[in-house]
Amino acid sequence: MATHLPPNLSDILNHPFPDFAPTPSMATSSQPSDRTIPPPPAVPLSSLLNDSAELAIPPPPPAPEPRRSESRSRSRSHSRSASEHESSDHEDSEEEENRNPHHHWRPIVEDKSTPCEDEVTYINSKEEHHALDDSAWFEEQTFFPIDDAAFTTPGSGRTIWQIDHFNGTKEEPNNEEIMRSPVFHVGGYDWQIKFYPRGHNTDFLSVYLECVTMQSPEFAEYEEMDQPPFPLLNDHQDPKIKMRHSIAAQVSVVIYNPNEPRTYELKTDAHRFSKQSADYGWRYFTHREDFHFRRHGQRQALLRDDKLAFAAYVRVIKDPTGCMWEHDDDGSFENVVLSTGLRPFAGQTPLLAGILPLLHFAPFRDYLVQYEKTTVMAYELQSILHKLFTRTKSELYGKHDQLDQADAITWMRKVSRMLREECGNPAAVTELIGNLDVESGAAVRSNRLQTKDCKSIQDAINKRTTPFETPMLLTLELQRQEFDRTKRKWKKLTNKVEVEQTIRVADTWYTLCACITHCGDLQSNKHNVYVKPGEYGNWYAYEDRKVTVMTRKQAVDVHEGIEAGAATDGRRDSPFAGFHQQGVTDDEIIYAVLYVRSDMGNYAFRKSKYEAWQVPEAIRLCRPFPVQLESQQSVGGAPQGEGSDLPLRVEQERFDQELRDRQTHEDELLAEGRHATPDWPLTDEEGDVVMSDVDDDESQSAINVENLAASTYLAKIPTTPSYNHKWHVTFDCIGRDYYSGQMLGSNYHGEGHLITMGGDEYTGTFDGGQRAGYGSMVYSATGDLYEGYWENGQHHGQGKLTEAVSGNVFEGGWKDGKKHGQFVMRGTVTEEDKGVCTICYVEKINTAFYDCGHMGIGVLRMFTALAMVRGSSGDDEHMGEVIQGIGYEASD
Repeated sequence: MATHLPPNLSDILNHPFPDFAPTPSMATSSQPSDRTIPPPPAVPLSSLLNDSAELAIPPPPPAPEPRRSESRSRSRSHSRSASEHESSDHEDSEEEENRNPHHHWRPIVEDKSTPCEDEVTYINSKEEHHALDDSAWFEEQTFFPIDDAAFTTPGSGRTIWQIDHFNGTKEEPNNEEIMRSPVFHVGGYDWQIKFYPRGHNTDFLSVYLECVTMQSPEFAEYEEMDQPPFPLLNDHQDPKIKMRHSIAAQVSVVIYNPNEPRTYELKTDAHRFSKQSADYGWRYFTHREDFHFRRHGQRQALLRDDKLAFAAYVRVIKDPTGCMWEHDDDGSFENVVLSTGLRPFAGQTPLLAGILPLLHFAPFRDYLVQYEKTTVMAYELQSILHKLFTRTKSELYGKHDQLDQADAITWMRKVSRMLREECGNPAAVTELIGNLDVESGAAVRSNRLQTKDCKSIQDAINKRTTPFETPMLLTLELQRQEFDRTKRKWKKLTNKVEVEQTIRVADTWYTLCACITHCGDLQSNKHNVYVKPGEYGNWYAYEDRKVTVMTRKQAVDVHEGIEAGAATDGRRDSPFAGFHQQGVTDDEIIYAVLYVRSDMGNYAFRKSKYEAWQVPEAIRLCRPFPVQLESQQSVGGAPQGEGSDLPLRVEQERFDQELRDRQTHEDELLAEGRHATPDWPLTDEEGDVVMSDVDDDESQSAINVENLAASTYLAKIPTTPSYNHKWHVTFDCIGRDYYSGQMLGSNYHGEGHLITMGGDEYTGTFDGGQRAGYGSMVYSATGDLYEGYWENGQHHGQGKLTEAVSGNVFEGGWKDGKKHGQFVMRGTVTEEDKGVCTICYVEKINTAFYDCGHMGIGVLRMFTALAMVRGSSGDDEHMGEVIQGIGYEASD
């Protein structure tokens, strides 16, 4: 006869843990449970599983609906919001549950063993802590020091909660899926422990802390941002610039044996709680299959007499940034805007790093919105400015093209130079952001601040003998790389350089407003930007797909470098691995700073919620440049008439012609078997920028305003001088090859000095981007020195190679990079030389016929004798071919 299961009995049969089932929520001894579930009649397990048995078990009362948050929070390890996983609780159908008998109550056989004498000795030798008496020790583990005066602690506290019937009995089983502790109050908020005795879709006990206050309907999730860090357009509707209500807290949970509180398990973490992330904890706290067994070193098992106890520690942190310990790392565009009031960008490139500080500078914004001439650079900058103003997300967001290989200073120099060339008033651009040229006193490139032996920015300024340019926005580059000729390698300089809030240049005072950092190893192309839109207040960090609000210490101090002799403790204000670690030579480090001139302070740091700008229609519609405007309004807002798009068409024709000239020149080089040397944008000290080769396909020419590295029209601009004359450059960028010398177009051409990032150093002549003519090269791998002639980048002609290890000298002919013809060798045969061919001294000896094509002298003489015998028989011509084929010349 078929079995008819009563309602909710499937929950019992489908319990995933074989040893126990949840029971009703049991409160602490001081506060009993507010509801009681009557025990079901005792029914043998065999009768439940027997199809022939008649069941007449009344259904138990339905369990209370668990409260949920809408959290999407994330963190390292297994710490998560419970609600992140609750959606999967209801995915299994009732049919699937009926096939799973694990929800049926089963007894837990408790381990009542005690440690032996030797184990007791071992336990006594360790430091033990009592879960009830050593609250100070647990607080120390939980409330790690923040060491930042900007953060305060309005309150901290602890709660104790005990479950007296964790598994229950067969007659009174624990059927609870979620158990909650009594509410406790800390730091102005109500909290409670949320416990999943059967695990949160896992084979582990799951424990969370939830902020009850934030789950209340009366708790407002957002408030309007009266003073956004970047202004809005005065005609932009419904900007939705709001600030989320949230609090940061350090939390921990201790599960312990109430009969033996020295047996416990501790988990600690830190999290930002909000209405959408109101609970946080550990899905995999401890495994259910063995937590009731005593482990080595424990006085008792964690579970004893069916009792389990909890201690929860909470310390609320008053966080002015509203971003500390935020775990929402899913790259949510809307979340960033609503949390910070700023728009994120995908693909944090040097190009963005160089432009974003300029756009946060109010006088520069005013200059751009009044810019009437439609040029490539102005159009690009206005497009990005429009995105910042509106906080809108375009269809191109997150689509990356090939990243540029320059650094932020290169792009800042390019912006300055192109705006000066394109606008009718170059003096205005110079006054705003400077020339960024060495001749004008800019502290960039080879004229950068020599901070290797200086303790601060001001110290480096005071030691400088050459004059400074003093524009409204002053850019200073720090010395952050050095070539070690002894080790033949570049190294990143991470010495601590204090970045003062105010500095004095000559008789002019400046206030810090932005920092640009270099991240990762020396050849990394990642830069982050930290800007301060007001003279006082928070900093804002632009990273890939994310903007974060920070304190001065988080944004500036931790990136100043490593002080000599300082400890390399990696924990900075958080236990999370994502925070920067000290003592790592390839870590994030400040390499450029921007200061606002004191007389421009009120103007640069003005506080306004809205700014006026009549946005050109093409920019509003995110069209590429150059473009034929289809609207009835011109760029300046006047009605379009015949020929109103003439500036755009002229710019298009000029642009296309320059690209054709460039391609013609590159085709000529390829026809001669030569290639352009640089494969990344380069900047010389006279302000010229050499761009890399790019595809001129029309499909690749659309502007991607989300990732300025993909802003192809900007990247394609041929900014080199005419191709028919040489010019001198100095390329000195962080993480890029160093070159100082002559160029022809975009190629090294003429006398030059090149130090590659690999450590090879060449001084000599170039031809079309290749080493050619006479020059010397020091190889980093061996330290060997070659002095002689080159062709197509290889040794070719007469040259001398001096080995660094042995001092031996090879002097003679070379062909296509290999020794050729007559030569002279001076030196001593080393043990290493004895293992190589005695003719070419290149390949190792293996057999009589070596890989290099030569033979040993003894074998060679034998073949020579045979050849002479054969030659006497009249086969001289054939034997000559044999001798020549084995690499032995007849003259020898």
